[in-house]
Order: sequence, then structure tokens, then C-alpha cells
Amino acid sequence: MTKLKEVVDFLDNELCISEIEDKSNNGLQVSGVKDVNKIAFAVDACLEVFEKAKDFDMIIVHHGISWDDSLKYLTGINYSRVKFLVENNISLYAAHLPLDKHKVYGNNAQFCRIFGFS
Repeated sequence: MTKLKEVVDFLDNELCISEIEDKSNNGLQVSGVKDVNKIAFAVDACLEVFEKAKDFDMIIVHHGISWDDSLKYLTGINYSRVKFLVENNISLYAAHLPLDKHKVYGNNAQFCRIFGFS
């Protein structure tokens, strides 16, 4: 079992969240349980992903639910997403450009590694 704060601090540091300008609001977007046992990973923070990860404590995504001021109003799909996460006590962490740019964990770096590009 790991504390949510420890997971978030590790990701923020490793992915240089505060150093990369991005329209996505990277980092912890919704706070759930304080102790993390199971983490799910997905590309998009959509309701379908949340429903499939209902038994997880945290979801880490590439495309989060908060971009610029997109959560200014909690209506429609934004309300449904946040409501589901809160009701199920699931934390949501997003890393968009920090993950794109990361030389080890980034999507492009992993693609190159898998296909043998340098």
C-alpha cells in the first residue's frame, strides 16, 4: 500500500509536471482514497474507462478531464465524470505533454523502443 501523496509526488517529479507548459491541467485532477493499492492506466479520462476501473484506487491518464478552464462549470459530461470518481473514491491523475515529452516513459519513447528506433 502506498500513500496517494507519495504516488503524486513521484509522478510530478519524474514527469516534470510543473516545468512543462500545457493547456492540460496536469497532475492530480481528482483526489480519492489516501492509500493506493491498485492503479489503472488509460489514454482518455472517459466514463467508460472509469466504469471499467471501478475497483481501482487511482487512474492515470494521458488526456485528463481538465483543460484550461474546462471544469469551470460542472454540468453534463463533466458532472458525470467527476461525480463517478468522487462517489467511488477514485483518484485521477493526468499527464499530457509531460508524458509526450518524457525521454523514458513517454508515449513516443516507448513507441521507438518497441519498434527498435533510436
